[in-house]
Amino acid sequence: MVIGDFDRPNIDLSVNHVRSAKEKWSRVEAAASELSGPGIVYAATHADAQAARDVLAAAGQRVALYHAGLSAAARRDAMTAFLDGSARIITATVAFGMGIDKPDVRWVLHADPPGSLDAYYQELGRAGRDGGPAHARLVYMPTDLAMARHLSSRGISRAAVAATAAGLAPRTEASDVAELGATVRLGPRPATLAMARLVDVGAANWEADGRIRWSGALGVAEAIAASDTETAREREVERSRLEMMRRYAETTRCRRSFLLTYFGQDYPGPCGACDNDRGQSRAEDGIKPFPVGQRVASARWGEGTVQRYDGDQVTVLFDEHGYRDLLVPLVVDRELLRQV
Repeated sequence: MVIGDFDRPNIDLSVNHVRSAKEKWSRVEAAASELSGPGIVYAATHADAQAARDVLAAAGQRVALYHAGLSAAARRDAMTAFLDGSARIITATVAFGMGIDKPDVRWVLHADPPGSLDAYYQELGRAGRDGGPAHARLVYMPTDLAMARHLSSRGISRAAVAATAAGLAPRTEASDVAELGATVRLGPRPATLAMARLVDVGAANWEADGRIRWSGALGVAEAIAASDTETAREREVERSRLEMMRRYAETTRCRRSFLLTYFGQDYPGPCGACDNDRGQSRAEDGIKPFPVGQRVASARWGEGTVQRYDGDQVTVLFDEHGYRDLLVPLVVDRELLRQV
């Protein structure tokens, strides 16, 4: 249910395409010099956040570094420096940002693409919270998508699921999560992910006190097979989300339209506040057999929601299979979609 406008019209959107790491850091340095006011540079890894910090410090910028690999004291000092203005720029991983109370951030630059437009829009939204003019810029090198794909993967191990199922199934009583993890010789994170997966597929249930119990609905082998199916489905969805991130970076049409229609808001554009709209005339739209936001069904992919149109293509977010791009003429001629 949409209860408000998802748009942030005060944020200008742009993408810089680069072909090498050297060119990427050169673009990051140039952007920091060009864009005024406080800014955030997001990078995918600790190493890239450090590299961005080193590049900007060498260029004479007042810059701090923040990522989860630093000590609590170092992270606190970086946060304080950025909030009080002694550091104009902070380079960081996504560990930085949630709960940041700094309304006058004037720009957010991504040195690496996130794994989805969901993450990207959340992170760029830390700019211009005071309603003033702000900028969101992505430095895009296609090969960086491989790192985004790796970081966005949930990483649930089949072996961890199998070990947890084998350890949990024989027990008649609910098990303590930490004790079960130690019994099957798994660390806290892989054990928790494996238990959550068993609950997701119906093989186990959480008790009100936080313990876990084998449900008896599936055998161990069936639970492992169901987990494998869910893993394949999740990877399919992750690939489709990353593909939408790539399409945003490479589109030649209105970027704000691309973002907002991705989230189900009908926004045909042009916005006039993105790099693609400036100085360009708008292409004519094609036919739209279903309105944006319409629930539809496909014989192949099941039910989904129409997200956006781009020329003769329609993008549908299918509930179980993620994003799919379909040719509108084929949708119409072969009746590939029907209204739900």
